[in-house]
Amino acid sequence: MKKIKTHKPKDAFLSTRIKFTFFCGLISFGLLLVIFAATLFANYRVVYDSVLENMAKAVTATTNETPEEIPASCLVFRYLDEKTLTAENAESYAEETLYLIADNARKHPNQKFTIQGRTYVSHEVHRDNLRFIAVFDATEEVYYLHRSVTVLFIGLIVGGIALVLISWFYSYYVVKPAKDAFYKQRELVANASHELKTPLTVIAANLSLVQSEPTSTVQENEKWLTAVDSQVKRMNSLVLEMLDLCRTEQHDLYAAREEIDVSALLAGSVLCVEAACYEKDVSLSLHAEENLLFRTNRAAMEKLTLILLDNAVKYCEKGGTISVYLKRKRKALLFAVSNTGKGISAEEKKHVFERFYKGDASHHSVEPTSFGKSFGLGLSIAEAIAKELGGALSCRSQDGVTTFSAIFFE
Repeated sequence: MKKIKTHKPKDAFLSTRIKFTFFCGLISFGLLLVIFAATLFANYRVVYDSVLENMAKAVTATTNETPEEIPASCLVFRYLDEKTLTAENAESYAEETLYLIADNARKHPNQKFTIQGRTYVSHEVHRDNLRFIAVFDATEEVYYLHRSVTVLFIGLIVGGIALVLISWFYSYYVVKPAKDAFYKQRELVANASHELKTPLTVIAANLSLVQSEPTSTVQENEKWLTAVDSQVKRMNSLVLEMLDLCRTEQHDLYAAREEIDVSALLAGSVLCVEAACYEKDVSLSLHAEENLLFRTNRAAMEKLTLILLDNAVKYCEKGGTISVYLKRKRKALLFAVSNTGKGISAEEKKHVFERFYKGDASHHSVEPTSFGKSFGLGLSIAEAIAKELGGALSCRSQDGVTTFSAIFFE
């Protein structure tokens, strides 16, 4: 049997980071190499042009018989029939050195040569049947170029290493969204499978009981069939919530915006939960500015308000109070729903917007409401809607009062 290689998610993401770093480092190093070459060439051209200019000035000064204008680092030799006639600006040179320079300049015109550890450049000019060779002491210029090469090379290596490290650091943030999405998807599948396992087990067990008595009537099996119907509804509710979550994460779902009366919309949402509040003997109060107009998506805002109100009813203790607030502050819309109860612990607040998180039953009432049993997806959907609408959703719990606040900006 042929074995198929599988890669762990961590290995796959690590491999992606390594590839990203490699290609970014390669491109960065290539760009640095181009900059290195361009800078070195520019420095060479500046030095080369400066040397040529000095030698040209030296020859011109010699032909005009104005030796005082010859640059200090230049020598000018006049030749006739391969014999030296004069050497201008040669006072600072020893006679032996001078002859060596003259001989090399005559043999290697327009070239670079080295004598006694110093570098010279020659430039030959013919004027009035005379041969002029200007010699420039370019030792300092050559040293400058060598130093430039060393500095640029060190900069290239250090810059390349720094860019590779930066690329490796940045690759974490490049891969992180895909990594988070992968683990969220895997967690969603695992949690959904767990939630579906119980109703499927109940359905299978009840159907087995029904099938064990093939002669029994529907009325006799009403108890088992009712349980099956209840679990089917539970599964349908979970699937619908998961579909809502997936649709919410499609960034173009709530793209349409219009100016709506948020006060009227909220009043309609409050009306939807009044019956559930009456059944639990919960006091419901609405504090909203009238005729408050705001540009947003109607379907998204209605979904958000219903989720937060449903959550408040679900976790409000019998005889408790639910308060709903809506107001406008400059260009911001503030919406909040608070309910009395045992509150939410600091640890639970960290996870309250996570998918399938239900919290500790000892801190909350977990009675189902008119909207069905909770699967821990409602607040996750609400947070996604708030972000899609350009706002933010937060949770605060103090002295047994839990408040979910949403803020939106035009």
